[in-house]
Amino acid sequence: MELLNRLKEENFTRISFHDEYNVVQFSNLLELTSNEELFSFMEITPIRLEYYPFEIKPHLICYDELRSKKFFLFR
Repeated sequence: MELLNRLKEENFTRISFHDEYNVVQFSNLLELTSNEELFSFMEITPIRLEYYPFEIKPHLICYDELRSKKFFLFR
């Protein structure tokens, strides 16, 4: 799965999520060079994704075996 490339092709430049302390974490997608770096920032290695690029606040939801996390995307 080439998530990073897909997000860059869709012209997204930043990604964010709320960590376990409810603090917003941001990353610049243009500075990342691999999916591994993206997943490291996301703190999850997804086995399933739900992608909503056309919502008012574009986002994706990532699932692993135990949890899900919501990530907001910015152009």
